[in-house]
Amino acid sequence: MFLHPTTPSVRPNINLAFISGFNGSAGTAVVTHDKAALATDGRYFNQAGKQLDENWELLKQGLQDVPTWQEWYIQE
Repeated sequence: MFLHPTTPSVRPNINLAFISGFNGSAGTAVVTHDKAALATDGRYFNQAGKQLDENWELLKQGLQDVPTWQEWYIQE
């Protein structure tokens, strides 16, 4: 399952916040059968780190050796 903020909605990230706890305005969630990851940029590293629980992997986009959400999904 992919949740991306470009989906039209009055509150585009309400689904993202519901499944992950992250309520920032820029993030993409990827959920597999047994893993979950949230990709976001540097503006939200601290916020996401505080809001995600231990079931989530934070993909800090733009940092060296951090996969994109697409690469993470392929690896999983």
